[in-house]
Amino acid sequence: MDYIKIKVSFKNAKNKLYRTLLVRKDIYLFVLGLNLASLFKTKFEHMFYFIDRLNNIEYVDSSWLVDRVGDNIQSLNYKREDFLKALEKSNNNLTYIYDSGEYYEFNVKQISKKVYQIPLLCNVLLVDAKGDGIWEDNKYGLLKFLSGKAKPSEMYSNGEKLKKDYDFYPKFDYDEINTILMFGQEIFEKWSDIITGETFLDDEEEYDTNDDIDGQS
Repeated sequence: MDYIKIKVSFKNAKNKLYRTLLVRKDIYLFVLGLNLASLFKTKFEHMFYFIDRLNNIEYVDSSWLVDRVGDNIQSLNYKREDFLKALEKSNNNLTYIYDSGEYYEFNVKQISKKVYQIPLLCNVLLVDAKGDGIWEDNKYGLLKFLSGKAKPSEMYSNGEKLKKDYDFYPKFDYDEINTILMFGQEIFEKWSDIITGETFLDDEEEYDTNDDIDGQS
């Protein structure tokens, strides 16, 4: 099976939250999107989709197939679109979006021209990673933490506080993760296993969730 190497990086903090992957050359956008949602530890509470800004194309679920004529944006069904073709068409600059409300935005790029031949039937293999994942319904809090303005124990995901010993920069067991990817099991422990169950309401401080905070302490 032929694979290519890509890197998927959180736009606001490219060096603090990313996944480097080997993906099948013939993988569909929908399948890649599902794997990314798992690898970035979403709870699948929201929709995901891809954007090609160069050509004004959105690759979306069939229920979202409405071309915005006034905005000159074309919608295509991501279950029928080949990832590599879409990536090449975008000039190696696709965007992956999780949650159209909070708008978790990730850059998707091929980082090597080499084609890797691996005797496996796996859609995706994890090569390198940094950062535990997103915080569901709390992008503001995640950016505040990544900027050094808050501790994880002060933050929440999905409306519940994170554990005091929560580590955003864990050591990844790539062999274990890739074994799970190959056999289609759940990749990570559920959020219910790492949160306390205590409701946490954030303050009202405004925070620009479009800022790039790489390099900040």
